[in-house]
Amino acid sequence: MYNMNLCNNNAINNIIHNKQNHFYWTMIQKMDNSIELSENLKNINNYSNDFFKIIESKEQWTYADPFLYYYNDELYLFFEALNMNRLNKRNVKGIGEIYYCKIECINNEYLYSTPCVALQKPWHLSFPFIIEYNNSIYMIPEQSSQNLDIYKCIEFPNKWEFEKTLIKGSFVDSVVFFYNDYYWLFTVQKKRHNRIERLYYSKDLLGEWELHAKVNKISNNKTAQRGAGNIFIMNNKIFRPVQNNVNYYGQSTMFYQITKLNTKEYKCVEYDTLKRNIHHFNYLNGFFVIDSNNTTNDFFI
Repeated sequence: MYNMNLCNNNAINNIIHNKQNHFYWTMIQKMDNSIELSENLKNINNYSNDFFKIIESKEQWTYADPFLYYYNDELYLFFEALNMNRLNKRNVKGIGEIYYCKIECINNEYLYSTPCVALQKPWHLSFPFIIEYNNSIYMIPEQSSQNLDIYKCIEFPNKWEFEKTLIKGSFVDSVVFFYNDYYWLFTVQKKRHNRIERLYYSKDLLGEWELHAKVNKISNNKTAQRGAGNIFIMNNKIFRPVQNNVNYYGQSTMFYQITKLNTKEYKCVEYDTLKRNIHHFNYLNGFFVIDSNNTTNDFFI
């Protein structure tokens, strides 16, 4: 369907452990979906450092907001790549771009291709949420102060074109979940110093979106329930990871179980917490990927 064009695809690099010049780590590992999520989270909280396989970033770069995606039965990772200190190729300092790499597991060792650019703009990009719709692949990245736009994949994995604006306004960490014949868009809108938790729904991913009347909570940047990864189903339960930034950014990831979701009602209960400075959790088909802020030195103690 697409002409794959991986950078240095034949030069697969070993994942290594090196804490120099890193602000965020992106790590991948398997998860046992035959047991309850709470048991998995307990295990992750207690794992030793050697359990985690780290996607190594370039010097002065940080990799965050990772999302897994299968294409032709091969596993890919899309993530934010941010140059913390130097000017990038567009002479702009400190704005994110969307990168990708291909993941392989050989003899229980995780290998990955050289990370390459998937999408870049003159403005900041992060949180590359990916979804399939009508046999096409789409990405809904966070875009700083831009609108909530959706991009269509023209050639996987590194050619994406603007498709349309879904909703006008500034939004962060948006996630779409298809359930009971509706697309549900969980997001947080930025309005001056406020953050407004929003839930939209639509029958058509590319159609008109209706605002859910039951989700309209005004908060600040520390208390807003910003998305921390994809919404997923495990053991017939729906889970939504959200960021906990109350004491500092990237403090932990909280999981809520969604118990009711329709056009009139939305209910969820607090389920569990993934600690150790983990600020993002993405689960797909038995694999999970996280990022962690190591600037507080808590995760690697």
